[in-house]
Amino acid sequence: MSDPSRPGDPGERHPRPDRLDSNEAANAERPQSGALRPQPSPQPAPSPARDLARDAAASKPSPFERLLDPAARTRGVSESERRELVPPRLFPSGGRDPWLDPRSDRQLAALRDLLQVMRRLSSILDHESLLDAILDAVIPLTGAQRALVLLQQGTQLDVARGRDVSRESIPADAGQISLTLARRCMAQNELLEFDELSTRPDLREIKSIQLNQLFSAVCVPLRKQNQPFGVLYLDSSLPTMTPTPGDREMLEAFAAQASVCLVNADLIRELENSKVVLTRENQELIAKVQGGWKFATLIGRSEEMQKLFERLRLVKDLDLAVVLIGESGTGKELVAQALHSEGTRAKQSFVPVNCGAIPANLFESEFFGHVRGAFTGANVDRPGLVEQADHGTLFLDEIGDMPIEFQPKLLRFLESGEFRRVGETRVRKANVRVISATHRDLRKMADEGTFRADLFYRLDGVHVDLPPLRERRRRHRSSSSTSSSSRWNGLVGTSTG
Repeated sequence: MSDPSRPGDPGERHPRPDRLDSNEAANAERPQSGALRPQPSPQPAPSPARDLARDAAASKPSPFERLLDPAARTRGVSESERRELVPPRLFPSGGRDPWLDPRSDRQLAALRDLLQVMRRLSSILDHESLLDAILDAVIPLTGAQRALVLLQQGTQLDVARGRDVSRESIPADAGQISLTLARRCMAQNELLEFDELSTRPDLREIKSIQLNQLFSAVCVPLRKQNQPFGVLYLDSSLPTMTPTPGDREMLEAFAAQASVCLVNADLIRELENSKVVLTRENQELIAKVQGGWKFATLIGRSEEMQKLFERLRLVKDLDLAVVLIGESGTGKELVAQALHSEGTRAKQSFVPVNCGAIPANLFESEFFGHVRGAFTGANVDRPGLVEQADHGTLFLDEIGDMPIEFQPKLLRFLESGEFRRVGETRVRKANVRVISATHRDLRKMADEGTFRADLFYRLDGVHVDLPPLRERRRRHRSSSSTSSSSRWNGLVGTSTG
């Protein structure tokens, strides 16, 4: 038992008085005899170094402030500081911080690559070029050997484009791929992954799988308003395509962006086609209002000229070679200029050349250009006519007078679009529309061997006969001043009919 008379005994709790009376307070303040008065503790002398350290500690950001800093990784936020602020349940993969996990760096790199691919796809508006870009991007992303885009046409799935790992086009043959897997993907509207196809009883009997000895395949739906309109098909005969859950999510994100780009490209193509149709209809209406007597700078009211204008309206937007056949003085160059100015290449160059005025030994240099030192007098590099007419129109007047020894070189250019300057080994390319004209019978010359038959058929994409002047009779003959004005218009670039 504890003694209650002992105040220090733990068994007895004495309440602490809240206040003291005046006598007790006076006694407490009076020092007892023999007791020393407590001395105040000495203050440290002021030190500039200590003051600087205190100020630095006060200005140093807290771990929480450093954690919120975007440059936290470079400033060295330690893992222990993170664990003081973030609960362990926020760290996946056994409690490791994803910022410190090297695997997250690989994921960030993959996301950056995917972002660059998406930006590149978004900048392509041509439908065919977009298909190639999609397939060339998805093959290294997934480790596939082949990639194809299948688009729904009615109730069927047709191969729109196919590429292999070497970025070469593969034949658009639906028999070379498994349409069974693609149709299943369309029906389920979700990503489907197939591994070890030869061991699966439900798939190993498919002919295309046996033919290509496929090991794995992945099908991803291409969606428009959450409805599939095609399939992105990937396969491999080697075990190189084993996507993880993160890879599958990335592949679905890629397919979603590819779908948006394809839909936009289709809309742009439809708008361009509608624009062409509306422009053509507008021109036809204008021609009907004007009585069909005008085409670009050409004017004519006779029946022969109206037939000519109607044919020119049909071929002006076609990117085909045109040969104009007519007598001298019928305005062949004027017709060629009108075709160019009313066609899709109107904003580009129109380059005319008279084949009968070029010496035989200078044809190659004139057409394809030359480099400095290629021959005597070649002091500077000079581009040829085909380079000057790139993306425009090259008008070959009097094509029948072209030397036959140069015709094979022109034929090769027309077939491939490739050429070399004289004295150069570099292969160049040019995209031109060729309009040729002659007063000769090229077919007869081809039969006689004085003109290459293969070049004739290459030039004769569209045959246009120009009526001779003696057949162009005006329906209305006005006063002499009007007739003089018509003759003057014929001089400045119009042909009266």
